[in-house]
Amino acid sequence: MKKYTVLIVLVLCVGLFQIASAQGMKLSIGANGAVPTGDMSDVTGFGIGGTVVFMYMASPNFGITATGGYILGTKKDLGTIFGVTIKSSIDLIPIMGGVRYYAGQEGAPRPFFGGQFGLHSYKLKVEGSAQGVSASASESFSDLTFGPELGIDINGFEISGSYMIINAEGTSLNYIGIRIGYGFPLGG
Repeated sequence: MKKYTVLIVLVLCVGLFQIASAQGMKLSIGANGAVPTGDMSDVTGFGIGGTVVFMYMASPNFGITATGGYILGTKKDLGTIFGVTIKSSIDLIPIMGGVRYYAGQEGAPRPFFGGQFGLHSYKLKVEGSAQGVSASASESFSDLTFGPELGIDINGFEISGSYMIINAEGTSLNYIGIRIGYGFPLGG
């Protein structure tokens, strides 16, 4: 199932990039923050990273998006057990497709809302240290992701928030995403 999901997301992204020479294409580069919620907040701190959003504007108010990026989770202190200090973090790689609807006219501040669906690959890292000796372990996973987004575009500058729901088996790996970016048109 996961192999087919990755294939579908990649085909969607490649298809969108193939039409990049057409009019109505935009590219947005941004800085991201991730505030973990649910079970994710138990194992990682605030995340920081970046994303690139490719957008095909099907109409002046409706866009189809493809998003990719990397978000580095800060270490969270899980406490000390038998004299061993334990810390963990989660790094995220979102690969998603979605839609955006813009209200208002181009050239003016434009609120937008939308949704994204795709895949998050993530790595859980755990470190332990005691008396100058340390050890670490990590494991990688990939799970389906979806979530709504809400934001505003002010002449290319974007500020948005999202709530990403990672469909991990038996746990709730969710986060509130915050993004500040700049978008510019591609093609002719």
